[in-house]
This record gives sequence, C-alpha cells and structure tokens, in this order.
Amino acid sequence: MALAIGGGCVVPPGGTVTSETIAQRGVRPPPVLPRFDGLEPAGDVQLQVGGGAALGTGDAPAGPFAGELAPHQGAGGVHVRIHPMVTVGVVGGVAWGARGDAGATPPASGPAGEVAAALRVAAPIGGGGDGVRVGTAVELGGVGLPVQRGDERSGYTLGGLVRASMHLAYRVGPVAATVAVGFSTDADVDAAVVVRSQAGVTDDPGLVGGAHGIARLAAVGATYDLGDVVRVGITVAGRRTAVPHPLPPVEVGLQLSVSLDHLGGSGGGAGRSATSGAWIP
Repeated sequence: MALAIGGGCVVPPGGTVTSETIAQRGVRPPPVLPRFDGLEPAGDVQLQVGGGAALGTGDAPAGPFAGELAPHQGAGGVHVRIHPMVTVGVVGGVAWGARGDAGATPPASGPAGEVAAALRVAAPIGGGGDGVRVGTAVELGGVGLPVQRGDERSGYTLGGLVRASMHLAYRVGPVAATVAVGFSTDADVDAAVVVRSQAGVTDDPGLVGGAHGIARLAAVGATYDLGDVVRVGITVAGRRTAVPHPLPPVEVGLQLSVSLDHLGGSGGGAGRSATSGAWIP
C-alpha cells in the first residue's frame, strides 16, 4: 500500500489529448468537536481516551464524493497545563468499520486516521467550586483517508483538519453537565479522478480526497469524577455535514480521563472540582 498525495505533471500544448476517468472509493471519519468538557484542568498532565459509535452510516450517495462514513471511533490525547485555565496537547484518533458494500470499485482497506495539536481554555464564572464554567477549544492538524482507485491502486490521501468549539458546563460536586457547539472540517474522497495524456506525457493526480467543507456540530454530555484521578462520561452528539450522506448522523460516546500527576502521587493540580478531559465527539 502506497502513500499518495494529489499532484501531477503538466501536459504540454499541442497534439491529441486523451483522458481516462477512474472511479474511487474510500473511508471517511465522522467530523467531531474537540474532545473537551469545558472544565479547567486538574493536574499538570492528563491522559484522555474514548470511543464512540456513529448512527447514520453508509455508502455515500451518488455525486462528487465516494467516502463511506466509518461507524466506529477511537480517540486519545495527552494535555499539559501551561496556565491554571489553559492546556496544550496532542490528540489523535482512528475511524473504522466501513462495510465495503459490493460495487464496481473494490472497497478501500484500512482505517481513517487523524492527528492534531490542541489548545483548551476554561474559566469558572464566579470563582471555583460548584457552578458554571465556560470554555473554548481549537485543534489544528491533518487527516488521512484510505482510498481505492479502480482496481489498480490503493493508499492514503491527506487533508487538513481544523476544529473549534465553545463549551458551557455546570458542576455540582463530582457531577458535571456540558453543552457544546462548534465546527469541523469535513473530509471525503472524490468519486473519480481524470488522468490525461498528451504527446507521451501523463497528468495523473494520484489519489484524491481531503477537506471538502465545514460541518456544524452540537453535543451534550455528563461526567462523573471518581476521586481526584479519574473521570468517566457519556456524550451524545449531532452534526450537519457539508458532505451529504444517507441518514442524519448522531453519535454516542464513552470517555475516560486520568490525571497522571495525581496518579503518581505528586499532589499537584487543582483537585477534583477542576478535573477535565471528557470526550465530546
């Protein structure tokens, strides 16, 4: 399997131009919000993992795109506190489980993947402890889409990834509820590529796909702190995508975050009332 990024040579003027249209199929990850609960960080270092299942998956409809929405997701990240209300980190995820229904073009193999740098900011309203928090999160990175071109070539094509969100959380003791709205780039695989030849020179764009617009997203969630170290949560998210697909996409996710400095017994961090890291799909 080769890594291929769209590109090609320039066909010189003059002579007869021949062209060939080749169908593509691929797998696309569901667009998601930054995986953040809107609460200020607890410790200096946090580990975050989660998983989700998307409803409304299936083959892409007839049109310019041919990526099948992957129904299953896994995500993780590491976040470091640089200010009492600010963390920076690295996040990543994979999406898999596309059915690969029979078609003229064989299905793509392999999961879709992503990696991004993350910035989170959260602030309590009226001081710490119980009450309202507001937060925002931004992620910048890239996404890799598995592509099958005809029956001759397969690999990955790369695209940019941008996400941003606003969060409102309300906390009572170990329990917190969160609502979030935001946007994400929406990636997909082009349904076909055109290869042109003239005077012995071929212009081949390779495997073609990437970001094709912006998806609008909203999520609600609830989390529960197990002491100062661990938080568990559940979320439900919905989205209106830039790239249409058969059913309205809804996703249910489970999440787990661990404060590594508390786990190590350092005693650092802001305590249970400020633990963060819930995953918002």
